[in-house]
Amino acid sequence: MVNDYFDCLQLIKQCINVVLPKAELKKVHLEGPVLANPLDKYYFMQICSDEGRHGQCILNFLSNGIKFTSGGGTVSVHLRVIRVFDVFDEGATVKSESVSSRSDSDNSIPDKEVRLEEESEGVERTEEKVVSYEMIFRDTGTGISPENQQKLFLNFGKL
Repeated sequence: MVNDYFDCLQLIKQCINVVLPKAELKKVHLEGPVLANPLDKYYFMQICSDEGRHGQCILNFLSNGIKFTSGGGTVSVHLRVIRVFDVFDEGATVKSESVSSRSDSDNSIPDKEVRLEEESEGVERTEEKVVSYEMIFRDTGTGISPENQQKLFLNFGKL
């Protein structure tokens, strides 16, 4: 695994461009990245992780979404910040946060507003933040039948 900084928003756009010809053939609309809170874009512009593995996961989910979505349907990638942590010189320290939620128009992705409490006295702070986030893939495909949902995480199975 190779960890480095990359722009997650740009990576999603690149992955969408890779699968776009397949989606156009099926007449499936692609959306993304869709942010639960537009101000969160700054968190996703500097992700430290394995860009190659992130990209492969995104491509796999997009390809599966297109594969199982009928013409006229939609496949989308949503991003939502779950928690924000401050990183201090002594190591990662979690500061308390106050989170308020409200739902967007389709009541499916909560929008979070994160406010961090004041710092402790005498602790120097770096500019680094650790962000826990969700990447949600949605499609208007047929979905998985209830009987096959129970088989989802079994080894060596194909639905």
